[in-house]
Amino acid sequence: MICSLESIATFTNISPGYARAWLAVAPKAAGFIAIIRLYVEGVGAAALVWMPVVAAVAGMTIITGNLMAIPQHNIKRLLAYSGIAHIGYMLVGLAALTANGIAMVLFYLIAYLFGNMGAFMVVEAVARSEQSDNIDAYKGLAQRSPLLALAMLVFLLSLGGIPFVAGFWAKLFIFKAAIDQHMYALAIVGAVLTIVSIGLLGMRERAQLIGAKLSISGRPGKGTAVVVTVPASVARGRE
Repeated sequence: MICSLESIATFTNISPGYARAWLAVAPKAAGFIAIIRLYVEGVGAAALVWMPVVAAVAGMTIITGNLMAIPQHNIKRLLAYSGIAHIGYMLVGLAALTANGIAMVLFYLIAYLFGNMGAFMVVEAVARSEQSDNIDAYKGLAQRSPLLALAMLVFLLSLGGIPFVAGFWAKLFIFKAAIDQHMYALAIVGAVLTIVSIGLLGMRERAQLIGAKLSISGRPGKGTAVVVTVPASVARGRE
């Protein structure tokens, strides 16, 4: 028997939106824990042979997830692609194959679980209010609902790895585990992609939350211009 998400949510008296938020995060966490058990305990010493393969997969996953997330205009797709990148970061700790690396993967998993779950809950609340999953629906959210905007900001800061929230420490310790195993290239790739995604997505999300318009334009060989226009109502409020 195949049941729809809505019917399950109705039976359990849970909003379908929050059920989607849980299902967007929980299966990843359970699957990654299963991978750790199989890779570390099941394979044993033979896991050392797979370290370069896991490291390569981690690097490709980080690059793909971050680069696919940046151009997204649908907030759910953006979180989904960023989830791919987060899997890559956790694979970095797994590739290190040390007790510290595995411990940091579990710490990262917990930080990601709460950050992504919280972000999806805010997304569902905004979607019900604005009837849209587009990032444009978040324009002026700080004025309409300061608490939701603050919550979304905290969750995004954690997912992005901004100091000094949980996501920052999780990424820092993951990269440290890779450096301890002399995986310098992998740590550099992870750090650079983290900075790039934080820079571009952070500017856009901040502009949306305060109600500003952000446009990035440029011509080949002519440079790139980043223009942020703040509405008059917001500007007057700051005077």
